[in-house]
Amino acid sequence: TFCPGEAGWHCWFQHITWCKPKGDVLKIYGFPEHGGFKGKDVPEVFHPLLKCSPVKPRFWFYWWRAQSIAYLIRFNEKTRSALDQLRSETLFQCKEHVKAKLLEPGTVSAHVRHGFKLWEAKIFDFEDYVEQMDALAAGNQNLRILYKEVAESNTSFSFPSDVYARRAVFLSTEDPL
Repeated sequence: TFCPGEAGWHCWFQHITWCKPKGDVLKIYGFPEHGGFKGKDVPEVFHPLLKCSPVKPRFWFYWWRAQSIAYLIRFNEKTRSALDQLRSETLFQCKEHVKAKLLEPGTVSAHVRHGFKLWEAKIFDFEDYVEQMDALAAGNQNLRILYKEVAESNTSFSFPSDVYARRAVFLSTEDPL
C-alpha cells in the first residue's frame, strides 16, 4: 500500500491547515455562522483583485473555485515523487518511450480534447490549435488571454516576440489517434 499505517487525505496531499482540532471533529451541530455567504459567492477579500482583472463578475465564482481547489489538492512530496515516476514510465514520443524531463523555456504546451467531452464543450479542429501556436511562434502580440464570453476587456498576451520562435510543442490528448 502507498501509505502503510495512514489513511485519508494526508496520505496524498499537504495539510490544509496546521491548526489542531478540538473536541469531536466528526460532530457538527447546525451550520456555522457565515455572514450571508452563499454557495456561489467569492470571499470579499478577493473582490479588489477581481475588479481589476479582465474576468467578468459572473465568472468570479469559477476563478474562486479553481483557486480554492488548487490550494486544497497540493500534492505532498511522496505523491509528487510517485506521479513524477509514473509520468516518466508512461511518456511516449512518436510511439517510443522517452524519459520525462522539464520542458525547455519557450515550449508551447497544448491539450487537444477529442474524447468524450463533446457534450461539455465545443470540440475544436486540430488546425485551430495549430493556428494559435503559429501565432505564438510568429510573435503575435494580439492573442487574447480570455475569450470574449468570459473577459471584460481585450487584454492580450504579451511576451518577448522571439520566445516561441523555436516552434517546440508539448502536445497531450486523450485521442488514441
